[in-house]
Amino acid sequence: MGNIESRKETILRETLERASTTGVVPLEKKNLEEIPREVFKSGDKIRTMDLSQNKLVSLCPQIKSLTSLKRLNVSQNKIALLPIETGSLLKLEHFDISHNFLHMLPPSFSKLEHLKTLDLSYNGLQTFPVEILNGLDSLESLIELNVNDNKLNKLSPSLGKCTSLVTLRLERNYLTELQIPEELLESSKVAHIQLEGNPLDNKKLQKMPGYDKYLERYAASQRKMD
Repeated sequence: MGNIESRKETILRETLERASTTGVVPLEKKNLEEIPREVFKSGDKIRTMDLSQNKLVSLCPQIKSLTSLKRLNVSQNKIALLPIETGSLLKLEHFDISHNFLHMLPPSFSKLEHLKTLDLSYNGLQTFPVEILNGLDSLESLIELNVNDNKLNKLSPSLGKCTSLVTLRLERNYLTELQIPEELLESSKVAHIQLEGNPLDNKKLQKMPGYDKYLERYAASQRKMD
């Protein structure tokens, strides 16, 4: 047993030593309860970090030292709250925090102006985005947002202010057609809204103001794929 633990520690140490050269920190499935302090010694050299499938309950404030981080995966942990220092990851482009216990995001999240993809699926979000996802409408680079498998029963019109948002995944929540903002259909850039598994009436949704505009964007996006 001791040899196994010693071997794990050696592998972890070697992984962290390489990180300062490669810029990549692959720490998935390491049974971690916190981020190793050694990670922060590499600071601005880290570009990609995978902490998925561990036992993290939070991200420590020292996360702010990873100023060059572009891709962060902390999916399949036990995280219920993100520190305000998450907003210091100004170069972050891809953030996967799916399969956790989130109920809210810190207001500082709005500072992540380079964020392109955000996966919040399989969490505990109920309201969206003003009361819970504070500042989300400031994420001007966000292209894809995944909030599948939460407890959403409300959407805010401010979601349409995400000026680059194209794909919005809302499957298996508690949304009816009345919770789909007209602004999202009428004047946003969203071309793919996935609503399967919600208690809504598709016929009523299709009659809502702005739905024809949404269909035009959807059709145009499909033509680009052909």
